[in-house]
Amino acid sequence: MRAERAQLASQLKFAERRIAALEDERARLDADLASERAARQTAAGEASALKAVTASQRAQLDELLRATLAAAPPAAKTRVPRSTGKAAAKRTAQS
Repeated sequence: MRAERAQLASQLKFAERRIAALEDERARLDADLASERAARQTAAGEASALKAVTASQRAQLDELLRATLAAAPPAAKTRVPRSTGKAAAKRTAQS
């Protein structure tokens, strides 16, 4: 009877240690999961912010391009400036 009690007490201690180890592992995994969720949420927020910045920059670039094209003179009216300075003097000297 005493041997049986001792064996049961030993099994009980082993089970208690095993339960404690499993609870510690569960707590560690819960902390890891919370950390991963926070990292995922941060990454999603950063991706969303970058998407908004990119859209804003594209809109600004489109607006700048439209303004540049609207301000540019038509291609047919573009004049080619005459050369001045040394190049003109050189042509005159060669003539």
